[in-house]
Amino acid sequence: MCLVRVFHRFKDNPNAASASPRVHPSASPHLIVAPAYTMDACSACILLLTLIHLLSSVSACDFLSAASSLSVEHSSDMLHSADGTFTCGFYSISPSASTFAIWFSRSSERTIVWSANPLRPVYTWGSKVKLDVDGSMVLKDYNGQIVWSNNVSASDAGHVQAQLLGNGNLIVKGKGGAILWQSFDSPTDTLLPTQRITAPTKLVSTNRLLVPGHYNFHFDDQYLLSLFDDEKDISFIYWPNPSRTIWEKLKSAVQ
Repeated sequence: MCLVRVFHRFKDNPNAASASPRVHPSASPHLIVAPAYTMDACSACILLLTLIHLLSSVSACDFLSAASSLSVEHSSDMLHSADGTFTCGFYSISPSASTFAIWFSRSSERTIVWSANPLRPVYTWGSKVKLDVDGSMVLKDYNGQIVWSNNVSASDAGHVQAQLLGNGNLIVKGKGGAILWQSFDSPTDTLLPTQRITAPTKLVSTNRLLVPGHYNFHFDDQYLLSLFDDEKDISFIYWPNPSRTIWEKLKSAVQ
């Protein structure tokens, strides 16, 4: 809920609006403007500008347009999925460190599902992520140092926008709605429904501070999806349905 406050200059003196204006004797009568009329025009102008600002703020919550940015210092600088399930913005992992991430909006702990910079947090002052007109999204620390980039540089990107979809996928789209980049292609420690895992994909376990653990999940050299324990140097082949034997899987694949 948004509140719009319009302050009236004559609140403390209700009779001031009806008082006769003081005009210099040599002034032209065409220059005389009643105080009440002047105040109404100012109030309308303030209200109009406030509504324009609020409308632009609502739009900014739906998508990020080209040449716009999200700042770590402004808590309202976030993207929300249409149904409100996911939020994208700066997530504070300590009083002085944040990460650009996506999390579940309605969970009590705001569980993170993706992070652009889990190994390199940025300061909670002066850091921002900016979307350029060529489709590149760049995260910079307080000193301007580039911490992360989506590595996109489209020569004919068209009308570029960044949007958080209802499935938790952050996308950058260009001309005709073409997807130039998406967070689903570079997961960190979580796979969401409808998100695919491909041969180059590697998930690494993290704790609540996004410190990497010793577990990782990816395809092995024989293209078998496996869970690896780097600390014990062991791995386990992942089967979506463990009740089915290898022979049953092979037989169903041939049929």
